Amino acid sequence: MPPHSTGKHLGLLAETEPYAALWLRWDEGGTAEAVTLPDCPVPPLDTDADACCLYSGHPERHTWDVPAYSEEISCTS
Repeated sequence: MPPHSTGKHLGLLAETEPYAALWLRWDEGGTAEAVTLPDCPVPPLDTDADACCLYSGHPERHTWDVPAYSEEISCTS
């Protein structure tokens, strides 16, 4: 996820099934829970780009629209 300082935070734990993944979700208070969320369904504008690595309804931009994600980070690394 793009960096942010407030609200819920999420980190990808594992791809669990087609079109969904296991995410760790926590808040500033430190309470954490594992949740399965559907993958972001928005296709990239460039047909050669990888799909967005985030979950459906995520805030901010898609990973294929953020240079640091598309050039240096794989969805599964």
